[in-house]
Amino acid sequence: MRNPSINTYKYMKTKLPTLKKISILFLFSIMMLGNKAGFATSFTAVTSGPWSSAVTWGGTAPDFILMVSQITIPVGVVVIMDNDVTLDGPTVELVVHGTLSTSTSNTVTVTEGLIGGTGTIMVDNVIIGANVVFDFTGILNTNTFVSYADSLQTAASFMVNQTFTLPGGVVNFVSGGSLNLAANATIVISGGQLTVNGGTLNLSSYYNVTYSTVTAVAGPELSGSGIQNVYIDLGVANSV
Repeated sequence: MRNPSINTYKYMKTKLPTLKKISILFLFSIMMLGNKAGFATSFTAVTSGPWSSAVTWGGTAPDFILMVSQITIPVGVVVIMDNDVTLDGPTVELVVHGTLSTSTSNTVTVTEGLIGGTGTIMVDNVIIGANVVFDFTGILNTNTFVSYADSLQTAASFMVNQTFTLPGGVVNFVSGGSLNLAANATIVISGGQLTVNGGTLNLSSYYNVTYSTVTAVAGPELSGSGIQNVYIDLGVANSV
């Protein structure tokens, strides 16, 4: 008779390499799924320099399209965007306590995620999506600002040089927050609403207001001493 234990040993000896391969593949799959599920990678700038430079971050530079990463720019550090930056994920964060600027015409787009900090953001264009947490309380200097946010409560100091556009939702300037317009800049109300609850609107320079596409309720955008032109360009059956 054959010894059952010998047969079992031969079977296990034959199958062990296969089992090892299966185990390795299983662990690799779990790791890949974990990355897709949102295990964030943190990047903290250690010196001033371009976004794309590994030296700026003391190692690997973050991507320009961020899905799960957490980016921090500390006080005293200036990171220069050398491409457009997009935040697009529920756990992604961009926290600016130092300065985020650009030497070219670049855009920060926050489709989903958090933008925070107390520093300075000085870029050409800023676009805020509907599912965004806006905890930034520093200085935002931009040529164009566009917000689709359902309810953006802000204590930041905005300096808008060309257009401040609200296609949807509400932007509410609360205590500590302010909206400053450069000469001949335009506030565009095309579905959203501008409100003030403790904040300030510094609208003493000449500026314009445009109502476009949809029915709108006029608000504090008409209250500035520098208002010069009001444009109404609505669809059929819409009104201001």
